[in-house]
Amino acid sequence: MDYILHSHRHALAIIKEPQFKKDWDDFCDAIKSISDGDIINNFEAQTRKGKSISESINKLIHVRLVDGKKWNPQSPIFGDSRFEDKRWTLDFSKPGQIVGKGGFSVEVAFNHGEATAWNLLKPVLASELNHVTKAIQTEIGIVALAA
Repeated sequence: MDYILHSHRHALAIIKEPQFKKDWDDFCDAIKSISDGDIINNFEAQTRKGKSISESINKLIHVRLVDGKKWNPQSPIFGDSRFEDKRWTLDFSKPGQIVGKGGFSVEVAFNHGEATAWNLLKPVLASELNHVTKAIQTEIGIVALAA
């Protein structure tokens, strides 16, 4: 799948650091491995039940990251039981390779424009320190969206 990278807060420079490089490469490999044919075949296998190809893209990313690279799906951001609602989950996450260092949070956003702010906020919440106990603490947030 073709993609364009945009760096926020110098992220493209930071991900070259040892605690990020392998997981970043795994993420990019997963995205690159999805072909147009994969998307079409997955969509047609659903007998076109989906409204758009976004469901197929999400499923293929899930297969590549979770099954292939052992990333965590639907990861809770917070460890506090008051925030067990699905609204407080990341589409995917990966703890850092070095204990206490690294870690990625991923949001895949092919939904309506009004959800964009929400999809941008969740990786920030997972990466920033705050007073609520975290289920995962990440340092890098990725938002994959349609251009």
